[in-house]
Amino acid sequence: MRVRVRESPVYRLKVGGQYDTDSRFGARFELENRNLFGAAHSAGVAGQWGGREIDMRGYYRLPYLLFSRANTIVTAFYNKKEEPLFRNDRQGLTIQQQVLVGKAQIFSLNYTRERSEITELPDRGVPGARADVAHVTLGYYNDRRDNIFDPGRGLVVSGSIQHAARFMGSDYPFIRYSGQFDFFLPATPRLTWATSLAVGLVDELGQKLSLAEKFFASGRGTIRGFAAHELGPVDATTGQAIGGDAILIFRQELRWRALPLISVVVFSDWGNVFARDAGHRSFTLRKSAGLGFRLHLQPLLIRLDWGMKLDRRPGETHSSFYFGIGQMF
Repeated sequence: MRVRVRESPVYRLKVGGQYDTDSRFGARFELENRNLFGAAHSAGVAGQWGGREIDMRGYYRLPYLLFSRANTIVTAFYNKKEEPLFRNDRQGLTIQQQVLVGKAQIFSLNYTRERSEITELPDRGVPGARADVAHVTLGYYNDRRDNIFDPGRGLVVSGSIQHAARFMGSDYPFIRYSGQFDFFLPATPRLTWATSLAVGLVDELGQKLSLAEKFFASGRGTIRGFAAHELGPVDATTGQAIGGDAILIFRQELRWRALPLISVVVFSDWGNVFARDAGHRSFTLRKSAGLGFRLHLQPLLIRLDWGMKLDRRPGETHSSFYFGIGQMF
């Protein structure tokens, strides 16, 4: 018997694109060397461009540096994101320990030091600001879906706790928690029930929190039927979203594979962005429901949704259309 072993390619290039109603067209790439120095070290660069966000990263990964099943990853990054009232530029360095448990669970611990700069957009009334932010983050990720692009069974759980403090080098302290739970269950061979719950909380620990650290509802994190940044507290003068200290998004879908290439979806979304201050204190959940279609062009999935507000307020639109690539969750 002869056994022939061939090394996999050292360099790997990944490219992709995306589109949705909120962020419009986007593109991403990653170029990686997976076997530096013949020691299974890897290094690479990655980038993502969208209508409201640009993200660039360079990283170096060392396998099994401190523990038998732990990766150490050092990442330098630059991120620019535009919100309704301001633009936020971040640049910094992250050092992360990542441990794989079994085949699906990942635990991570990282320290990040970054410079965060808020730039006022024209006529929005938000003063510019610059701050050093340093925090430690404990994260967890567990993916047990049968298909990451179009799941029909399984679940995915993610969560993180982030703590920023002055002794770490941060100009302001805070504690932030964010988590998401997605569950998929086949009711019949052609019908799938999908549900998603996302939550986020941030405590400024007695000091006014930067707008860059608050929660906003946009993109895949919004309620269908509402425009991007329509949820939550708004500025009394401009009417633009000012972000909140908490977010809750609960979504459910019934996905029926009507034809080999076409699925019909009915959905209901509940949620809102919340603030603690007296001027915007409200814990009302906004609600919507609607109908959608999915076009399955493997590996591409085209999504079209129409969402209608169930609790429309005076001056609000009745409904909204959404177009994108990939499932909502």
